[in-house]
Amino acid sequence: MIDEVTEAHVGKDLKGSGGHSESFQLEKKGSRVFVRRPGRRQWVNVIDAEDRELTKWGAQRGPKANYPMALDEDNHRLSLLRGGLLL
Repeated sequence: MIDEVTEAHVGKDLKGSGGHSESFQLEKKGSRVFVRRPGRRQWVNVIDAEDRELTKWGAQRGPKANYPMALDEDNHRLSLLRGGLLL
């Protein structure tokens, strides 16, 4: 984690399932961070921002490019776009 004011490394980093990340959604009413990353299978990591640990992950098959994601906290939905289709 990087302090946005001092740009210093603080605390331990968030731990996901590896690879580089393409899309992030942060809860406003909770402590979870949803991270979408590319690969042979597109992974979605759910990381608890308070303890900075991976709590859940899942995969979808589909195109290997374009990783939009939207979080609707009020309706408990995480929307993923895959190849122009909403999942």
